[in-house]
Amino acid sequence: MRLEEKAKRIIERELQRRVDLNDDGSTPAMYDLVVGERAKPAIAIECVGAVDRVRTETWNVGPALGPLTFSLTGDWDVLLRPNARVKNHRPVIVDLVPAQAP
Repeated sequence: MRLEEKAKRIIERELQRRVDLNDDGSTPAMYDLVVGERAKPAIAIECVGAVDRVRTETWNVGPALGPLTFSLTGDWDVLLRPNARVKNHRPVIVDLVPAQAP
């Protein structure tokens, strides 16, 4: 399901009004959703996605793949800030803490 379709369902539920998809790609700069008449909408809505690039990257190389685990000696917990670049820290962590013997 596209972002616009999800937004349409949420807005219809919350406003208790009909919401129509408006942007069919036929002309540039069309708003995505409309409440009321298309020619003179009561509400015109543009759907956009705002994503924090670093946090998305951190999610994609971290929790999205499951917990990060390392074969380290001892009982270590490694904490990273939400905006940490995990792929930059992974090699540093492995180099700083000795690995367990096989």
